[in-house]
Amino acid sequence: MSITRRLDVGRAVQLPPAEAWLVAGAIGAAVFGCAALFGHAALFASLAAGSMAAGVAFYEPRALGPLLALALPLEISKLAFPFLETRSELGGGLGATSIVDAGRLVVALAFVAWVVRPTRPRIDVLPMSPLTLPLALLFAVFALSALYALDVSAARTESLRLLFSLGSFALVPFFVRDKPSLRWTLYAFVFSAGALAIAGIYQQLTDTFFWNPGLGLYGERRINATFADPNHFARFLLEAIVLATMLWPFAHRR
Repeated sequence: MSITRRLDVGRAVQLPPAEAWLVAGAIGAAVFGCAALFGHAALFASLAAGSMAAGVAFYEPRALGPLLALALPLEISKLAFPFLETRSELGGGLGATSIVDAGRLVVALAFVAWVVRPTRPRIDVLPMSPLTLPLALLFAVFALSALYALDVSAARTESLRLLFSLGSFALVPFFVRDKPSLRWTLYAFVFSAGALAIAGIYQQLTDTFFWNPGLGLYGERRINATFADPNHFARFLLEAIVLATMLWPFAHRR
């Protein structure tokens, strides 16, 4: 039985029951998974995972926080999307790669959930922060620069990259509003970092790269795990160490 919700503008929208999103996500994952067996495996496998994630997110929008924490470090997923290509990656081992990756797709999914199945009034997506106006002005500068940039396509792509970052700044706090969702988001972040730390140790011991092997061409291996840039990997691990240190006393009390 469908339920009726109203958009902020007052138009009625018919939405299916929450459980239907899970079923639709599972069906989509099965279809894309089968398609991956016949070609373009990386692309269809990514779509299968995305379909399942979408089903979970629409069933329980608070899951978007943990989903983003798990997807954020998967910059390697941009290899599955042969479009919206931007600059080459650090190291020189790869050509231009796509701006689309798993983390940005979760941000896009959060935007759709904000439109279709908001858990609070949509206007609450605007952060009550003194940073909101400066960030909006920064995006305006980026967008206007595309009008006179030497490489208009690159300028538009970089503006889109910034827009995804601003989207995460606004949308994640919109859905992560209570202690359980915050706790699971932090747990997912720390778990992801722990798994990637093990992957990094494996890379160091075996002298292998999952991607972007150009990082090892100049005599000094710079381990990157699933990140394009080893500096991003290091920053991610550092943030996870801080979070894990904060979470340990809480987990001990529980």
